[in-house]
Amino acid sequence: MIIDYINGRKTGVSYGTAKYSHEISKRMPPGSLNRIEYPLLFPSRFIDGFTRRYLYPHFVRQKQKTDHIHHITNQDLAFLLNKIELPRSLVTCYDLIPWVYYKNRSPYWKRNIEGIRKADRIITISEFSKNEIIKNVGVPGDHIDIIYCGVDGNIFFPKKDRTPLNGLGIGEEQKVLLYVGSEEPRKNLGILLEAISLIKEENPNIVLLKVGSPGMGGDRTTIRQLITSLNLDNRVFFTGDVSETILAKYYNAADLFVFPSLYEGFGLPIIEAMACGCPVVASNTSSIPEVAGDAAVLLHPNDPGGFSDRIADLLIDDLLRDEYRTKGILHASHFSWDDASDMTCRLYQSMVDS
Repeated sequence: MIIDYINGRKTGVSYGTAKYSHEISKRMPPGSLNRIEYPLLFPSRFIDGFTRRYLYPHFVRQKQKTDHIHHITNQDLAFLLNKIELPRSLVTCYDLIPWVYYKNRSPYWKRNIEGIRKADRIITISEFSKNEIIKNVGVPGDHIDIIYCGVDGNIFFPKKDRTPLNGLGIGEEQKVLLYVGSEEPRKNLGILLEAISLIKEENPNIVLLKVGSPGMGGDRTTIRQLITSLNLDNRVFFTGDVSETILAKYYNAADLFVFPSLYEGFGLPIIEAMACGCPVVASNTSSIPEVAGDAAVLLHPNDPGGFSDRIADLLIDDLLRDEYRTKGILHASHFSWDDASDMTCRLYQSMVDS
C-alpha cells in the first residue's frame, strides 16, 4: 500500500494544519508515503498562491500513480480533484472557516467545495466539523471519518517553571495569561483584552503573553490600537511563532491559558495547554466544548465581563485552579498522535480493500 501524500507547500512549521499532516505522516510505515510537495523559493503569499493553484496541479499529475491511494491533506487543495483524475481519493478537511465563517465565495473556494464533494472519503478533526461539512457541502455522513488531533507527551507535559518568562520582561510576581494564535478577528482576542481592562485595577500584576504571528493584513495594527485605547500597553507582551519546545515552556510558565475564539475546527492549543497543566478558560462555541469537555471553564465569546470574572476567580482561588489543572492533564491524555496515525492507516487499508 503506497499513499500519494499530496501535501502542498513543503514547510517546516509545527503549528496549524501543517502540524497535523506532519504528525500523522512521520508515524507512517517507512516507504508507504510518496510525498508530493512543492518548495516555496521566495517568501511571498502571491507566489505561493500562484504556485499552488496553477503550477502544483501539473506537478501532482506527473508524480501521482493511478494505483496509489491519493490523500489530499488540506481542504485548500481539494480543487485538485476538479483538475486531475485521482481514483481512491481522500481529503482532510479540518474546517470550513473561509466558506462558512468568512462567507468566501471566490472561484477558488467554490472549486475547493466541489473537490470536497468529489472525494471518496473525508477525514475531519471534530464532530462539529463533520456536521459543518454535511450541512454546508452536502457530503453524506458515512463518507466522513473523525480523527482527532493529538498531543506529543514528550514535549507537552507538566513542568512548572517561570524562568522562560525572564527574557520577556515579565516579573516573578506577575500573573500571566497566555494566548496562542493569530490576531485575526475570528480569534476574538479583543474580548480578552477588554476582560483584562475590567480587572486590571483589582489585579495590578496581571499581564498577557501573546504567542504567534499576527495573521492577515493589518491585524496587529488593529490589536495594538485597542491595547492603547484600553491603557494596556505595559501589560501585553508579543512573541512571534516559536518552536514547540519553547511553546511548552510558556504553557508551563503561565497561570492561565485563555482561548476566546469564535470559530474553530478543533482548537489544538487547548489540549496542549491542558497537557502542560495550565488551566484553560475558553469560549463555548463551535468545536471548543467538544474538545475541552468539562476540563475547562467555558464562556460566551462575546461576554468580556464573564471572562474577567472567571479569570479573576481562578487567579485568586488556588484550589479551583488546581482542580482545572488536574482535570486538564487527565483530559489531554486521551488525545494521541499515535492513535490518530493508526486510525489513518486503517482508513487507507479500508480503501485498498474496498
